[in-house]
Amino acid sequence: MKISNVVRCMFRDVLEVAVETATFLSYLGAATSGGLKVEGDPQCADHRTEKPSYEFMLKVTGVTYDVRQDIIRDLKIESKAVLVHAPTVSYPYQTDVVINGKVVGHIPDTQRSSMAKMLLEKERRGRVISIPRWFKVGGHDGLRYGLRVIIKVEG
Repeated sequence: MKISNVVRCMFRDVLEVAVETATFLSYLGAATSGGLKVEGDPQCADHRTEKPSYEFMLKVTGVTYDVRQDIIRDLKIESKAVLVHAPTVSYPYQTDVVINGKVVGHIPDTQRSSMAKMLLEKERRGRVISIPRWFKVGGHDGLRYGLRVIIKVEG
C-alpha cells in the first residue's frame, strides 16, 4: 500500500470516529451530524486492524411500570443485562433492557427512536452492541429504584 493510501485510510478512520461522535451527540441534543456519512473503502481493508469501540451510559426508563420495581429490587450485580429490540406500532425502534430474562425498562423516551435506530444500524453493519455493566440506584429510605446501563459498541 502506498503512503498516500495509508494517509487517506487514516483520515477516513478519524472521520468515521468523528461522525459517530457527532451522531451520538446529536441524539443527546448537543450537536447535529450534518448528514455526513462515511462509506466503506476496500483499499483501506488491509490498513485497519479493528474498528474503534466506545462506551456510554444511559438512564433506563420505564422502571416503575407494573412489577419492575420488585424485579429490580431483587437483582444481583452479577446478573447479565442485554438489549432486546422490541418494535411496536407506536415505537418501531423500541429497545428494551432485559436482565435475567425479564424486561426492566427501555432506552429513555427522549432518545428511544433515534438511539435505538443508531444501535440497530450499527448491528446491521456488524458492530457488536452489549451492556458490560449496569448499576442499580435509589431504593433506600422508601425511594424507587432506578437503573443505569453502560452500552458498549465494538467491532
